[in-house]
Amino acid sequence: MTISRSIAVIGSGPMLAVARAIATELRGADRVTAIELPPDRIADVDVRAVVGRPPTEMDAFAAVGLHALNYARADLCAKLAEAGYAFAMLVHPRAMVDRSATLASSAIVCAGAS
Repeated sequence: MTISRSIAVIGSGPMLAVARAIATELRGADRVTAIELPPDRIADVDVRAVVGRPPTEMDAFAAVGLHALNYARADLCAKLAEAGYAFAMLVHPRAMVDRSATLASSAIVCAGAS
């Protein structure tokens, strides 16, 4: 299933690479913008300037860190929400998610997960 809306995947390190790959699989390479943003720069950045397109034109995904308690990711999500961006859910087509499962709007589920 391809989603027609563009997405900005913002973050750093392995999480940025994984999220970008899944977003590309779901939306196509021409609809994915990957933006490198180290965690130590999140507090000082204007997310609208970093993304470069208004929230009416694209979704966002905060791809920072691999740990559950991730304050940098929470801070980036808060800034994106405040700027008006909708969060994307990234579920790889080769992941198995039960129909009764409830996922957060900013969830990521990798290939092979069940």
